[in-house]
Amino acid sequence: MPAEKNGESGKALPKKAAGQNQDLKKALGSGKSQAKAQPKQKAAKPLEKPKEKKPALEKPKGKKPSLEKPAEVKALPDEHMGMKALPEGKKALLTQGKAKQGFLAKILGQKTAVAAIAVCAVVIAAVFIALQPPNVDVDDFWPTSGDGEDSVRMIVVYSEACQNCEQDSSLETLFRENNIPYTAKRISGMGEDGTKLILELGLTKLPAYIIDGRSLKDEWKVNTKSGLASLKDTLLFYVNRGQAKYKQEVFVFYELNLDKKIHVNLLLNEPCGSEGNVIVTYFADPYDPATIASSADMQTLRKMFQGYNVEFVYGYLPTVSPSMEAMYTKDTIETAAKHLTCASTFDAETFNDFEQRVYNRYCSVPDANSYYDRIYNCQDSNRFGQPLNGDEVMAIAEETGLKDDFGYGLCLYSYKERFDPARALAEKWSIYKTPSVVVNCTYETHPGLAREVICSYLGDIVICR
Repeated sequence: MPAEKNGESGKALPKKAAGQNQDLKKALGSGKSQAKAQPKQKAAKPLEKPKEKKPALEKPKGKKPSLEKPAEVKALPDEHMGMKALPEGKKALLTQGKAKQGFLAKILGQKTAVAAIAVCAVVIAAVFIALQPPNVDVDDFWPTSGDGEDSVRMIVVYSEACQNCEQDSSLETLFRENNIPYTAKRISGMGEDGTKLILELGLTKLPAYIIDGRSLKDEWKVNTKSGLASLKDTLLFYVNRGQAKYKQEVFVFYELNLDKKIHVNLLLNEPCGSEGNVIVTYFADPYDPATIASSADMQTLRKMFQGYNVEFVYGYLPTVSPSMEAMYTKDTIETAAKHLTCASTFDAETFNDFEQRVYNRYCSVPDANSYYDRIYNCQDSNRFGQPLNGDEVMAIAEETGLKDDFGYGLCLYSYKERFDPARALAEKWSIYKTPSVVVNCTYETHPGLAREVICSYLGDIVICR
């Protein structure tokens, strides 16, 4: 494949959908309450067990459409995915390829059985090979000695089937803006070379960007907030933050969103949910300004998909919160996340109300009419950077009728059973930023683009037209 040379990214009110994924509930713990929170009563109310779950609501079926390129938008472990334990040994993994044909068809959207079977072994074996040290010789991908000379040598491994997954990354924007020459060789994950890279580097999603560290020159500089820095030091900065990998002079990056745009990634992972039954995992940090701003999108999504089998799972992923640890205890910092996680197990109306009340306090929202303006400018709040304490969050639980709920209390007691699976999944899927949304363990994106991805599983229904 020839290389390509470049010189140059309210109170929303739905009820939570029925049809919960059983394996997911097992991973998240047994304290889940499906009952709608009751309003605060004047008299003291004893602890009550949650009401029985309502039967699943049926919805129209439809053929899953392919994801089309949208217009630009402003800007838990294996049990969750329903994965079964894989047999030991590389040979056993590879021989399961044919049995996993349906899995590959869903992930890669291939139209032929031959193509699906060909890649099936690749993805399954990647689970095993991910633990092996990389031994990729990047020279294998530059057959001519002069290819990529005097430029950053980068290999882009992409999925032809994921129409929303852009091949051009914000890394390339970084190179162009700093006048750093680069040569990008683009390789399909369906081909032999793509297969080799997926297996030997343990790639977890596509597109992936592989940079030859030996091609980096000391004189190439990047403008940063702290001034000029060498390109290699800049790339190592993201490695040290856990947002990239570096070994044997090979960098492995996924989309860093340096261009502040919305991107979609295809996870090389066995899907969960199904066509017509969607699981939306929302990775959030309640003190991350981007997460706070995205709460409006998420509340709209929960309201929009009421009556359909769309389950929203709140996963706490600390990205900004740890920066508060110099001033506050970890337990205090995690209080809001703990309550939000447990409130998310109730109907959408209750959770939306709870979430809004949390941000009303944290972002100093004076009235309901100012909510959306304030969440987009929460940094201007005199409360910003000071986590909510236990009394404040418990007061919100009382205001929303959750304080005396048996299931809510049980969830608060065993909240780590929900925290730990969420973090394990984020690590497994190489998700480092918040907010992030993963739909059916297959597509990773931003809440602003989640509607299009969810609708790709629901068929031709009115709200998706």
